Amino acid sequence: MAEYIGIKGSTIQSFSSDPPAPIEGQVWYNSTSNVLKGFGQFISSGVWASGGALNSAKAYAAGFSPTTSLAVQAGGSPPVPVGTDTCETYDGSTWTEVNAINTARRSLPGVGTQTSGLIIAGYAGGDVANVESWNGTCWAEETAVTTARRQAPGFGASSTSALLTASTAQVNTEVWNGSTWTEVVDPNSGRGQAAGSGIATSGMYAGGGPTPGWLNAETWDGTSWTTVANLLTGRGEEPGSAGVSGTDALIFGGRTPAPSWADVTFTEYFDGTSWTELADMAYARIVPARSGMGAGSTGALAVGGITPPATEITAVEEWSLPGATKTFTAS
Repeated sequence: MAEYIGIKGSTIQSFSSDPPAPIEGQVWYNSTSNVLKGFGQFISSGVWASGGALNSAKAYAAGFSPTTSLAVQAGGSPPVPVGTDTCETYDGSTWTEVNAINTARRSLPGVGTQTSGLIIAGYAGGDVANVESWNGTCWAEETAVTTARRQAPGFGASSTSALLTASTAQVNTEVWNGSTWTEVVDPNSGRGQAAGSGIATSGMYAGGGPTPGWLNAETWDGTSWTTVANLLTGRGEEPGSAGVSGTDALIFGGRTPAPSWADVTFTEYFDGTSWTELADMAYARIVPARSGMGAGSTGALAVGGITPPATEITAVEEWSLPGATKTFTAS
């Protein structure tokens, strides 16, 4: 078995009290309390904080970002029902309006990064199949998806690698390789208004349903869908999400099922085995910008959306993992 000195190049130091300014990854023995401690980023210490506000209030928009300081929001509403063609980018503090998308629409996902992204399908008075790519400056039309749909989650790492999955009306999944869309295996429980995050070969699809509030969650491994542990709080109405894989995913906000029909602030994290409830958002919101806004457990964005009773907002919240001291215990 590897020893700490072999891994870190030093022995574990002993202190009578915790160091005043520990560094990431530092481990020490507290001789006063007789416990082993460490400092680092722990999922249980994650928090939401206010970010820079959007220039205009929007919901049902597409969104994508690799971090909390690089993001794109496109489309959405108002207006209803067609949607808007506006687009904003985020630098970690300020949103800037940039070149508009080609087809105004709402209820669509976005995937990728601030310099290489896609917006996929959506609703523009009727379901559309249009796909557009973003290069950091301009939007360009790409090959349309096989089946038009709205309120379907998507995930992917760039404009050349993406997946679009089921909506309320369409259960099929399509994969994008940069030039063509190919139909692949359907999810085990096709549903709309769900959350989705990850990359085209490893993702999470959770919540949603014919009516909002399902508990169902599935992971995608690039070939097939696997049903995994249920959410702790069933929710629909397009909750926010973020993740880098099917085993590192956040879901936040959304609306619980009847009879409560409550918009929620709840955040849950999936580690590949189970869901854990974490810190709540400040705003209960449905339909924030989607999909996969951020890097999962280490960083996420909740962008816009609708708060009770039915108001689009400009508010943005940022999820992060501040450094924290933890006591190690035997398990």
